Amino acid sequence: MSILLKNCKYLVTQNEDREILNNVDVGIKDKKVEEISKESSKNYEKIIDCSEKIVMPGLINTHTHAGMAIMRGYSDDKPLFPWLDDMWELEKQLTPRKIKIGASLSILEMLKTGTTSFVDMYFDLDEVPDLIERAGIKGYIGSLIYDPEKLSVGKNPSNH
Repeated sequence: MSILLKNCKYLVTQNEDREILNNVDVGIKDKKVEEISKESSKNYEKIIDCSEKIVMPGLINTHTHAGMAIMRGYSDDKPLFPWLDDMWELEKQLTPRKIKIGASLSILEMLKTGTTSFVDMYFDLDEVPDLIERAGIKGYIGSLIYDPEKLSVGKNPSNH
């Protein structure tokens, strides 16, 4: 499939000078940039008006715990270490299904906000590779190695 991003108000480049170009067309063929020009003369299957848009490379999130999306806002009024104690207690109640639901929500949010790649570290990630593939996002996952049953921070460890 070929797409023309027509008259991009701003194009954030990744060239050596990190230029921001104004009012240019971006031609894409087979998921690769084919041309950048003031006015494309080529034919494209789909044309998108970008006259009020910023076109930029996808964002990369290098530290996620995607399955935790369903816990967002829980105990968020606390300092870090009491919050971690609360989170670890709550995580003891998580199931692979709940983690899948949280990861699904996170992936949807990432795609809607311009993130095209992420690195996730959590536990019970068996179904996350399938979510990544179906969503068409790039994801790199690694399991956490710890026993949530034995976790407790209490006070800041640097104060001990």
